[in-house]
Formats: sequence, structure tokens, C-alpha cells
Amino acid sequence: MVKFKALQSAKVTEKVTKKVTDKTYGALTESEKKILEIADRLTVSRKNVSQKIKVLKDKGIISRVEAVV
Repeated sequence: MVKFKALQSAKVTEKVTKKVTDKTYGALTESEKKILEIADRLTVSRKNVSQKIKVLKDKGIISRVEAVV
């Protein structure tokens, strides 16, 4: 019988990450929450999303627009 310890380790890591994210989610800024949502939908890391957004901002492809009420 073959055991796959790496798969079990990945499951544990995923559970710990979710618990930490759930506990700290309330302390995040709105932009940080959006980055987490995008990362979750794309199944990539938060860091990856942040880096890609930074590249797009630096190239002038996207910008932040705030509403004035």
C-alpha cells in the first residue's frame, strides 16, 4: 500500500491557512479583502495577485478611482 504524505500535508496547510485567513479577515482593508477574493476565485496566492496588480498599475493599465460623494 502506498501512502501519499504530501497530499495529507497539503490538506493540513490548506485548513490552517483558511483558519488564519478567517480570523484576520475582519482586520484587513477593503483592497486586501478584494485581493483575497480574487486569489480565491483564481486559485492562486494572494502574493501572486498583488504582484500582478502592481505590474498593471506600473504600466498604467489600471488605476484606482475613488468616488466623491
